[in-house]
Amino acid sequence: MKFSRLFKGRHDYYGTYVIEGSKGEKVIGAAKTINKKVTEKLYQDHLDGKQSLGMVPLTEDGFCWFAALDIDVYDLKFDEFEAEINQLGLPFNICRTKSGGVHLYVFFKAKVKAPLVRRKLKEFATSLGYSDAEIFPKQDKGNPGNWINLPYFNYQNTNRYAYKNGQILSLDEFLEKVEMITGKELENLIVPILEDISDAPPCLQTLCKNGIVQGQKELSLFNLAVYCKLKYPDGWEDKLSELNQLYCKPPALNATVEKSIKTHRRKSFFYQCDKFPLVQFCNKDFCKKLIYGIGNESPSVSMGDLVKINSDPPIWYMDINNIKIQFQTADLIEQSRFSKLCMEKINTLPKRLKETTWKKIIQEKLDSVTEIQAPDDAGSFGQFVHLLRAYCTERPPARNKGEILQHKPWTNDQKTYFQSNDLLTFLNQRKFNQLRPNAIYNKIRELGGESSLISIKGIKVRVWNIPEFEKQTEEFDQLEISDDPY
Repeated sequence: MKFSRLFKGRHDYYGTYVIEGSKGEKVIGAAKTINKKVTEKLYQDHLDGKQSLGMVPLTEDGFCWFAALDIDVYDLKFDEFEAEINQLGLPFNICRTKSGGVHLYVFFKAKVKAPLVRRKLKEFATSLGYSDAEIFPKQDKGNPGNWINLPYFNYQNTNRYAYKNGQILSLDEFLEKVEMITGKELENLIVPILEDISDAPPCLQTLCKNGIVQGQKELSLFNLAVYCKLKYPDGWEDKLSELNQLYCKPPALNATVEKSIKTHRRKSFFYQCDKFPLVQFCNKDFCKKLIYGIGNESPSVSMGDLVKINSDPPIWYMDINNIKIQFQTADLIEQSRFSKLCMEKINTLPKRLKETTWKKIIQEKLDSVTEIQAPDDAGSFGQFVHLLRAYCTERPPARNKGEILQHKPWTNDQKTYFQSNDLLTFLNQRKFNQLRPNAIYNKIRELGGESSLISIKGIKVRVWNIPEFEKQTEEFDQLEISDDPY
């Protein structure tokens, strides 16, 4: 049966959908995934209207014989939509869904690797302005994968039909006129969205193609300015104004355009890929291939907003691939340290960027950083002072100066004396390793401490002294416990 050969997928799983009613324009019901062998009878029952069939377009070894975009838009004019698909040269076969939306099917003459299929369908969806459309298969591999409802349920009286050349096709006409391509043809098909900015990121092309409306203008113009500065370094301001007139509906006010121009004159920025509305139309793989897309200047991990805790030293937080990671300042300055943390925390090694690009990305994060004031005892220095107090006051004190050689702190005349190695040993025992010795000694000086040589039992000994810490003079209150707590 030609119908079953077109919609060939996994042979050990399939889906079915029992319609129970409708909610607005969308048909609702119960979807079930069934772990049984796919047979010719299931295809025939589907066509006869006995039981709906959904197929997983992903074989067990990660290939596709067909794929689809699922566009849940119910007011599409099929003739206009078909004209747009033909104009772009996309290899789609248009089918109406049970709810009145659109399934765009691609059929292959021989099976094609799923990662290539998914990447290209993402490009095609973006070129049509539906980058958020569901892509089938949804996985590069997986068990069992997601299934999609097939067309022509109850084929003699169906509302799930194919549409071609302005006509509704019967099942026989669909099987006769269906278009099929090879994997090589799929791979070589590149679709620019707009001719005059075909080298810009696809998100900007899509926004311009659809018309940039109120609520999108300020951020879109900001990112169009990035594109213009890259492509037209000597006349980018005029080009930005031109793009505003062409693609903003209606054009943004001169003050809005000037605001973006003044901002970009002061410093250079990069595309804000993670911000709305750009993120809605993002196609990172396609964008990397474009001359003025993100290319190699884009990090290979998702970097969220930066948060700074104003402790001493400051602590930084950023979501990397949606996982919150804590950074030290040097981790953000040095890419190697940043990469090491990503390996440890999220098992990902980010690609290395040009140093100027890395600094630009970090500066953009700093320009919008959220600052939080930390309590005085927060951070590495706060922890160190707490441990220094414990070392000087909680350990058995030296009864005389000579016991400094027995690794004890000695307090005399409102000063506490100790050897630096003894303090470092104590800090190591408490598993405190956030500060290097030089930073520790500098902090001791800030606390009024100083280093000197003193004579102990006839030898010169290098010691530190700091002003004596206040000691607890009152005992803790005793907790009263009843003889009969119940």
